[in-house]
Order: sequence, then structure tokens, then C-alpha cells
Amino acid sequence: MRIIPTRLRQLPKFAVNIFHRYLPAIPTARRKQDGPTFYLCYFTCGSYFRYLYCSIDSLARMGSTHNIVIKIFCDRSDMLSSAQEKAISDRFPEVEFIPWEKAQGWGEEQIREIWKAYGSVAERCGPDDYIARVDSDVFFFSDWIFDFARKRQYDLIGDGHYVGFKYCQGGFYLWKASAIIDAVNFIERTDFSKVLEQYQVRVEDRAAYLLAKLTGKTWIFLFYMMFPDEYKLSSGLGGYQRWKFCCLHYAVRDKAGMLDIYENEMLDEASIREYRAAIGIT
Repeated sequence: MRIIPTRLRQLPKFAVNIFHRYLPAIPTARRKQDGPTFYLCYFTCGSYFRYLYCSIDSLARMGSTHNIVIKIFCDRSDMLSSAQEKAISDRFPEVEFIPWEKAQGWGEEQIREIWKAYGSVAERCGPDDYIARVDSDVFFFSDWIFDFARKRQYDLIGDGHYVGFKYCQGGFYLWKASAIIDAVNFIERTDFSKVLEQYQVRVEDRAAYLLAKLTGKTWIFLFYMMFPDEYKLSSGLGGYQRWKFCCLHYAVRDKAGMLDIYENEMLDEASIREYRAAIGIT
């Protein structure tokens, strides 16, 4: 039996994605210059500083006109040093560091802690603002996904192509703040342990999709995260890759290759020395 390549099997979904990207914007009461704020939530630890700094450096270099605020939820057991926090703040001033009990891992406790964090951010947001989960091993090279979120107004926007569109892969996904509030209320008023057991969910990205379904939210799964094997098959981050994707999620155990790719694709010689000095801070 001949196996159909993944790219060919996903071609119809990709075509639909392109259709959605270029649909006219959904009218809203907000003016373009008064668009939503995007709160990017990182769940990380001190030992991941180099990758975290790389990710934030990419946001700074992207020069997006969108309102972006960074929230760094850091494991209390492995906090960023004061020098590391300063390096990040110097690179991206709109950042807040928040010690958190369980910012990484998997299982019910981690899922609850992540949604507790989302809820704490959503309480201070406008209903049309977005709260995004971002992993430290994600760096950005285009901001078109923020344009998409502003124009299309889905409650949950994720990338599903790497997991067969069964759920949104957890490297980077976006929730509307009003939908976050409803999801948090659902967690608090139900026996959430039984819900997770019933649907056999143990990781936060599957939980995100489950909560969207159980609370009646709208969602869409796009192609916007590039993965290491896709990068290897490409000729680098050329024009087509930057149009198709907005970021690279280096979802492999050894993260060192992420830093090499970032330097090669995103930095010129004049920037490399300063960047290397920053990621060398302990």
C-alpha cells in the first residue's frame, strides 16, 4: 500500500487555512490603532534562560506594531537570576517576572497551575485582548499571526498540523481573554480531575482544546509553527517559509540547535557579539 506524504494529505487543510487568512476582517468596535493587547505567557526556569532570551530577542527584532506584553512565569525552584532578568528587561521593557509554583512539567497539577496563571492575567485584560502560551524554544520571524487574531476574533487559535489537527500543539497558542475567564470558571465549578480522567488528558495543550470544546468556544487550527524537521527540508527561512510560518518551535530534547539556527537566520555579524554576550549571562 502506497503511503501518502503528510504534506500532500494536509494540502486541503492548508488551502482552507489560506482562505481564512485572507478573508476580510470581522468588524469590531475597536479602531486599528486601538487593537487588542497580546499577553505572551512564558512558563520557564533559569536553566532555560538562553532559549528564553533568544525567543524574546526575536520579538524585539520583529518590530511588530501590535501591543505585546510579556509575562514570565518562572519555577520557584529554578528562578532566573537578577542579571538574567535585567538582560531580558533591557531587551524588551514590557515584561513582568512572576515566581510560580509549577511552571513546567505535565499532569493535572501543571494544567491547573497554568490555567491559574492565565486567569490571573485575564482578570486585568479587556475581553478582546489575547493571552498566549509561548514556550522558551520558540523564536519569531513574522507577526502575521497577530494580524490574523485581531482580524478573525476566534476564541482559540493554535497550530494543529504537527499533531494531525487533533489539538493545538503547545509551543504557541492564543486564547481570547474573555474565553479564558469562562474556561477558568468551568475548571472551578466542576470536578476537573474527573473531566481530565474522562477524556484521558494529561498535558496542557490537549487540555486547552478540551476546554474550548466544553465551554462552547470557537477555534481554528492553522499552519504557523515551523518544526525542526521542516526546517531541515527547507532551504532556510526564505520568503515562502516566512509567509507560511511565523515562528520556529524547536521541539526536540537538545535545544542547542535552536541557537545556531537563530544566529544564522536572524542575526547579522554586527548583532551577534551583543547577543552572545547577553545569552552568556548567568
